[in-house]
Amino acid sequence: MNFTEKWFADVTVNKSRLRTDVNFSTGQKQHMKLDPVAVVLAVGYKF
Repeated sequence: MNFTEKWFADVTVNKSRLRTDVNFSTGQKQHMKLDPVAVVLAVGYKF
């Protein structure tokens, strides 16, 4: 999105899903689910 000819902004939202099985040294096993969300807001100046 341009504010003026030189100033601009950008927004990005990313979501990923990760599922895995974890094996610990004690012999235990656990199923893990991670669903992180990353939000990026960038403001820039063209010169």
